[in-house]
Amino acid sequence: RCCCFSPRVFSMITPAFELSQDPDFLTITIRVPYARVSEFDVYFEGMEFKFYAKPYFLRLVLPGRIVEDGREKATYDDSDKNIGRNFLAGRLVIFLIPIFADPLISGAENDDNIEEEEEFDWEIEQTLCESKENSLCSLCTYGFGNQKSGVFKRLQFSADFFEDEAICQLLKYKPWWTEVYRVKMASQEGSPWNECNQTALVDFTEDEKEQLRKFTNRTFLLDKRTCHQVYLSLVDILLAYCYEIYATEGERNVESPWNIRKLSSTLCWLETFTGISEVLIAFGRRVLCYPLYRHFSLATRALNDTIMILQLA
Repeated sequence: RCCCFSPRVFSMITPAFELSQDPDFLTITIRVPYARVSEFDVYFEGMEFKFYAKPYFLRLVLPGRIVEDGREKATYDDSDKNIGRNFLAGRLVIFLIPIFADPLISGAENDDNIEEEEEFDWEIEQTLCESKENSLCSLCTYGFGNQKSGVFKRLQFSADFFEDEAICQLLKYKPWWTEVYRVKMASQEGSPWNECNQTALVDFTEDEKEQLRKFTNRTFLLDKRTCHQVYLSLVDILLAYCYEIYATEGERNVESPWNIRKLSSTLCWLETFTGISEVLIAFGRRVLCYPLYRHFSLATRALNDTIMILQLA
């Protein structure tokens, strides 16, 4: 049995399974399509059998006791063949667990003398997965030969919109431009904003000044349409930059360049845009797919801060 069994307590899916036995072994066949073999957790002791592979969780209370003597083993089959009537094509995990030869598992009795230890309550609600025929998602098919349906419904194992404690902490961070923007807005109330005030607000470090000196002056002859696309690409990159600053709370790391590149369609896919709505849709989708913190509030915060930075230019 696996000793480190600690599935996260969210709404999990009960996989399709099948039980069979002979005088020596109890065979448990579990269908877990799209699950990773490296993430399987198994626990069995006494009359309990527990299996976890994100997003699947199976808990069985057997009618008799099973034993642990080193003969137990697990195998998996990811071929496309059908296993009986109840198992569709997909990954199958098969467990062989020794049982008492006399009596069989169906007649064994619980040992009341076993000292029970206080442990985590695994009695969480299990929901049987719906068959393909009964699912509304079966109306929409996709994949090779349109033979798949309901895949994304089964994979909606995400707490990105519910457990937002970490996101709330990130949103409390104040990047450098917020104070500059506040001072600019305050100065505009009394006098017009001018370039001298802007120079006083932005203070570059020596390394940043040295980097600016290395830039060469280059002139580009761009038509109106191409210039518009350049500005949209700049917005796209600024959105990714603002997100990264919040995600790391200003402490950039080795993953920061990858994160910015992945969130920017301009840098990642050499995308060109024709309107600001295309930029925002592409960025919002990437925020909800790729990075560590996938939350719509971070996307909207990055948008508001990009506007703030452009107003400072």
